[in-house]
Amino acid sequence: MTLNLQEVARAVGAAAHPPPRAIAGWSVDTRTQNPGDVYFALRGPNHDGHDFLAAATEKGAAAVVVLLDAIGNVLSKQATTIGES
Repeated sequence: MTLNLQEVARAVGAAAHPPPRAIAGWSVDTRTQNPGDVYFALRGPNHDGHDFLAAATEKGAAAVVVLLDAIGNVLSKQATTIGES
């Protein structure tokens, strides 16, 4: 599966406008994430994916999809951030 980062941004209603880039996959779990995947930080009843942003960028996430109010200094400058409100 190949995704376009700009299409992902539009699909989630992102405020950011990322550069055109082909993405090979996506992940909601850093334990199964592959380098180059888009990481979606989901909030659930037991875990908050925003707690794993550093792990996602360390594992080579091409981008992270986050809630705007959750963005902090943990983000890597190497990842394109797509925020949703």
